[in-house]
Amino acid sequence: MIGDYNPIEYLTRIQSLKYKAATVPILIVIISFSVNLIFKIDLVKYFSLFGLLLFLFILMKYRIKRTVPSESEEEIVLAPIHGRIIKVENNKFTIKKSLLDPADIRCIAIRKDIKIKIKSSGLTWFEKEATLPGKLIGIVPHSAECICELPNDYKIEVQLGQKIEAGETIIARKN
Repeated sequence: MIGDYNPIEYLTRIQSLKYKAATVPILIVIISFSVNLIFKIDLVKYFSLFGLLLFLFILMKYRIKRTVPSESEEEIVLAPIHGRIIKVENNKFTIKKSLLDPADIRCIAIRKDIKIKIKSSGLTWFEKEATLPGKLIGIVPHSAECICELPNDYKIEVQLGQKIEAGETIIARKN
């Protein structure tokens, strides 16, 4: 199963999205540098600094952790996104992703009866039906809120306020 996992196509799409978003700050740097060379206006160099900071911010927004999913015999539920647990009730939990958390969305389990809803703008899905827990299935470069509802035969293992990592942190196990 893991031998079939090859995220190269998805990583290439993420790079493409990242470089499209980075064109504006790169143009700001080039134009302000050119204006400074031609007209000798020193204040323009601050626009270059702004463009550089904006470029670094965009690089952070689109970063993902390169984890390889592991095969497990037991039925577990992995974290779908990076962030912090902000709500846990019965078999439902909510994860809050900040703007600076990595952008990857991972498959959480093989079962189809687990409901996930991610609220954010700029979601990009690579596939909806993944068969390998921990597999990269999309990205969310902005802040987000993820609500997961599990069947009653799972026991949630995370606490309120816990920091979690997509595709790595075990959220719940089957009873």
